[in-house]
Amino acid sequence: VIPAGTDAAFAAFGERLAATLGSFGRTLMLGSADVDRLLAKPGIAQIADNTVAHESLNTWLGTQENGHDAVVYVADAQMSAWTHRCLMHADRVLIVGRAGTDPAPGPVERAFRELGLKTRAELVLVHADGTERPMGTLAWLAARDVHTHHHVRIGNDRDLRRAARRVSG
Repeated sequence: VIPAGTDAAFAAFGERLAATLGSFGRTLMLGSADVDRLLAKPGIAQIADNTVAHESLNTWLGTQENGHDAVVYVADAQMSAWTHRCLMHADRVLIVGRAGTDPAPGPVERAFRELGLKTRAELVLVHADGTERPMGTLAWLAARDVHTHHHVRIGNDRDLRRAARRVSG
């Protein structure tokens, strides 16, 4: 889960998505602070790629993936070692933007594209809870190449269940 821009509700979406996916099977949400806390090593999530600790962290992440039906990696709000690690581990990248804001891709999304990964990308547009009809979707889709898109109201369990079903197949 990465931000589409600077005003994205991506972390809240990641938390809600992980909670919803939990009803389908064992699910773990990991942000950089979660990794630091779970491993009791502050800053370990931001460790550089060319270190022994990096290999240990990747092994631990692989163990988490093997022990869960789904792992939701929530990137940082900016490009960081953790965000890069999330992108490298992802089977699918959910680009989360707040509907009604500037649809231009933000720095993390641009960095993802520059990595040249072939990971399936999907756009998630987060709408205000009172939204009845999504608007402005074409501008968001025109600004990026994604496989599909989802409309979600964070406070709407039905929207989250639908997104979780689609994301998990």
